[in-house]
Amino acid sequence: MLNATGIQTIPQQIAEQITKDILSGVLEQEAPLREQELSERFGVSRGPIRAALQQLSKEGLVIAVPNVGVRVAPHPSDEVRPVIVQMRKLIEEFTLKTIFDTIADDSMRYLEDRLEKMRQACEQGDIHELQEQDRTFHGTLVKLYGEERLFTIWHSMFTWMIFQYGRHKDLMESYHEHQAILTAIKNGQKDRAIELLKDNIQ
Repeated sequence: MLNATGIQTIPQQIAEQITKDILSGVLEQEAPLREQELSERFGVSRGPIRAALQQLSKEGLVIAVPNVGVRVAPHPSDEVRPVIVQMRKLIEEFTLKTIFDTIADDSMRYLEDRLEKMRQACEQGDIHELQEQDRTFHGTLVKLYGEERLFTIWHSMFTWMIFQYGRHKDLMESYHEHQAILTAIKNGQKDRAIELLKDNIQ
């Protein structure tokens, strides 16, 4: 996640790496996250580690238990997942509908770049890179709305959903879905872009 200057702070960089470790399975459910060990790993004091863990706690990736410590959160249950899907659809539909007519050329080029990196990840079978580009593609559309609190809520929804990433037998299907969304946006087809976006969120 970027700050207002577009540059990640040290806690944000640490949170980003821990997120990747959790989503890739390097850190399993219920795995303890000890400040001292993380401090030594990243070569920083406990302050940035604590800030990173607080951010991850807000996003639902870790759970802080009093007198126990911080642990990797368990995956969302099958009962909760449909609720998360609907909430994410509502947020993305709202933001895309609102920003559709004001998406600047530089933002469009950024989305095109994400799409190209997504294509490369699909061709190479790199699901973790695909997850990252998927997150950045959708996150860019939400972030363009300009409400940081809404983005934070959305980011939690996306992260919860990504635990069960992989509905496509062929990863290129994911690329083509995002390509269709971006093409509709470029062609000014608001309703089609929104429907394609909602269909992609499953």
